[in-house]
Amino acid sequence: MLDKRTIEDICSEIKTLAGSYTPEWNFSLERPDTGSVLAYIFAKQLEDVIRTYNTLPDRYEDELVRLLGITPRKPEPARAVIVMEPSTGMQEGIFVKEGSRFYAELPERDTPVVFESAHDVYLTDARITAAFAISEKDRTVIPLCKDGGELACPISLFRFVPFIPYKNELYIRHPWLFRGEVSELSIGFGSADVAERLMDDSRYAFSLLAGEERVPITKKVRQGEYIVIGQGADSDTLVIERKGVPDDDLCLPAICFIAGRKSAPPSYLYDGAQEIAGNTAAVFGEEISLYKECYIGFDSSLIREGTEITVDFGLIFKSREVRDAVPIEEELKLIKRRPNALEGDRAAEVYIQEVSLSYYNGQGFRRLPVQECLSHMFSEHGGEGKRSISFLCPDDWEEMEQEGYRGHLIRLQIVKADYCYHRPARHHYPYLTNIEVAYSQQETQLGPKQTVRRQGNMETDLTGYIKRKKPVPAFLRFPYRGESMLLGFDKKPAGGPVSLYFVIKKNINSSGIQTAFEYSSPKGFQPLKVLNNTEELKNSGTILFVPPSNMSPMDVEGETRYWIRLTARKTTADEVAYPVAEHIYINGAKVWNVEHGPAKAQYTERAVPGMSFPAPAAQLLDVNIWAREGERTVRYKEIPSFDLPDAKGRHYVVDRAGQEVRFGDGRTARIPWNADGAAFTMEIVSCDGAEGNVPENAIQYAAFSLPNVERIYNPLAASGGSNLEAEDSVKRRGRMMLGTGGRLVSEQDYVNAAKAFSGTIANAWCEVKGRQIILAVLMQDYEAGPHSFRQMKDELTAYLLQMAPASVKKKDLLVREPIFVNVSVELWVTVEEWKRALEERSRILEGLYGLFGPVRRRGRTEPRAGYVPKESQILMAVRSFSPITKIEHANITVSYADEHGGHTTELGRLSRTPFMVCTNGTHEVHV
Repeated sequence: MLDKRTIEDICSEIKTLAGSYTPEWNFSLERPDTGSVLAYIFAKQLEDVIRTYNTLPDRYEDELVRLLGITPRKPEPARAVIVMEPSTGMQEGIFVKEGSRFYAELPERDTPVVFESAHDVYLTDARITAAFAISEKDRTVIPLCKDGGELACPISLFRFVPFIPYKNELYIRHPWLFRGEVSELSIGFGSADVAERLMDDSRYAFSLLAGEERVPITKKVRQGEYIVIGQGADSDTLVIERKGVPDDDLCLPAICFIAGRKSAPPSYLYDGAQEIAGNTAAVFGEEISLYKECYIGFDSSLIREGTEITVDFGLIFKSREVRDAVPIEEELKLIKRRPNALEGDRAAEVYIQEVSLSYYNGQGFRRLPVQECLSHMFSEHGGEGKRSISFLCPDDWEEMEQEGYRGHLIRLQIVKADYCYHRPARHHYPYLTNIEVAYSQQETQLGPKQTVRRQGNMETDLTGYIKRKKPVPAFLRFPYRGESMLLGFDKKPAGGPVSLYFVIKKNINSSGIQTAFEYSSPKGFQPLKVLNNTEELKNSGTILFVPPSNMSPMDVEGETRYWIRLTARKTTADEVAYPVAEHIYINGAKVWNVEHGPAKAQYTERAVPGMSFPAPAAQLLDVNIWAREGERTVRYKEIPSFDLPDAKGRHYVVDRAGQEVRFGDGRTARIPWNADGAAFTMEIVSCDGAEGNVPENAIQYAAFSLPNVERIYNPLAASGGSNLEAEDSVKRRGRMMLGTGGRLVSEQDYVNAAKAFSGTIANAWCEVKGRQIILAVLMQDYEAGPHSFRQMKDELTAYLLQMAPASVKKKDLLVREPIFVNVSVELWVTVEEWKRALEERSRILEGLYGLFGPVRRRGRTEPRAGYVPKESQILMAVRSFSPITKIEHANITVSYADEHGGHTTELGRLSRTPFMVCTNGTHEVHV
């Protein structure tokens, strides 16, 4: 202010001067005379002059800004992405064209906040129901969907964690061969070389699948093309696992088995009167009679055609004296043989001369085809010792039921025993000991009932190869190339463009991943043209594509879907900070807070140089003007000023602060005029500025009919909206230009230029490294994500390059966001007054969350570049928050991500850089 005098000061000065120059006159405002009135009028006029005089610096500055060609920057519309969820059972897709209106209703506003779509989008009811992350480098395939087909977000893109080993296994199934305790089981593979490779335990592991558990088995020895194994588990599946994923295929010329089993007690013994427990018994009882029977039962799960069964036992004869009366003739006439006459009462020696062996075929008993004649094995001439009954399983052997037991049985029946009814008699009955049954396939090659290859998540039935006696492709090399993400649609979208909206986690300093897009076709994956608005997956945005006509389903890891594949163009280093997709939506559309008003005709009686027309809009974006010249309609273009050399032709200037449109003088710049009608047609494009930054889920309505759309919402808050540049900001830019002469030389020049560029920039830091100029820019709304920075980045870069030296190229000027360091404080404190424990805890937490923040608000001092407080400073601040608490222990950690990857460490070990700014992590206070 040039002159600070007020009317009171002027009146006091008049009174002082009157007392010196005219003591006879008394200047008084309480009892004024004519002179006092005239003097007061003079004081009022002088006050007006002083007020005008004090405006001269601002007027001079305004004029200087005008001379420099600086005009207020126009407002920025807020931007967001909305998601339109189709209702269940939508039969046809819906095409939403560019410029379609949506709006949000806020309780603090009387009018809705209008948004318009920035591109065409085709709404489809196709869903992503399968997804995989595939890495050739790590040899892994990671499913990305839950059991219900929903994406398991968040997803770390191209970072293949948690690591899942790629499965390369062969499942060989047989219903009975692997069950029980095996004495010898040989697996043939048709080649000695293949068997030798499979013997390598470091590369191949054999196990039996028993329920969910795998029981390891030992490879005992290789015998030519066979591997002899030993195992014991209740299983029908042998698993051969290939460890690792070598870069070669392994085909097995054949798969067959030769097996033998240890002896085991019979499953069932029956002596004609009762079931016998154990494996030792008089199988026909102690008294011999014709047609007496015994039954031996076998394990039905092992009864197969070609199986050799051997019943081993020890045979001894025991005796019993029988002196009962001879049965009456009538009772024996149908079944007895007439005995030879014996002299006197001499006891007869009774043996079993002959037995028959039979099995049940479903209709009756048939003779059992034993390998040698066994009918006389219990006779007196056979003697005692070890005996065996061996036979091959008949192909028509059926189960039967005997005294409550059902299974496969053989029957032994006495068909000849001389003098068995003579009395007295001495019966030499057979007594069998250590009865054991062995099942053997030694003479027969068995094939597996089913052979399945499991590669990754995909299973392939290979049984047909074995039946056709062709080599079995058991183990294949890793079938994928590169590092990729696959998204599978349950159906092909019927139209386009289809939109995928990737929500990328905020404040991850990722350099992005260059990605190629492909789609599944009958000829494999083919290149897909997309419009990628995510800046190589660095930021949230949409990816638009039109489904090609030959897009077709393809089987990937056992899932048949319509696939979109994202492949990294180059292998990413392990330490790179990977982008994290918090969600992937279908049917996302980018919208911005822009409202196109109706085109209105403007009339004028005559063309006047410099004529102006009102353009009423608080936040005026653009004005579109069309004029009629003869038989054609031409469009006028906006320019910043008529003083520019290219201001000739059809141009106009928009005064956004004054909300009006001005035309030229008619000589250098044309003036629209039409004597027969409207001079021109004007369309006003406006926005809501900062009020357009509506919160998440606020945009819920469409201004047009959207049938079969169940819900509209914006998952992230709208951001980037700013008002028309304030007058102070315009002058600040002017002062900056005067201070630098329109040229940026020092680091501070770049900082000042960035701060003066837009009110949405909260702070800036600059560092020069060789030829590279690094400028870190912190936005006011940094907590909402990088959207505002993305909108402003290119324009700020171009603005700085205009004032930078000619030697500074675009590649030399790197405009980036700072590195956000999340500080987490965990405290253990004590409070003398326990009643105030909760209160003091709340005070400390409130203070901690207000302590860390890179943006100056509510009078807080703006932090300097790269400032990260020390532990002692943080603890000192905590003591100021609650003086009555005593800190017993403190644990302060920091986490951040930069171009080298993610980091978590203690505060004292943090390697500070000039572009670090502190943000709040998670604070905990234990009282």
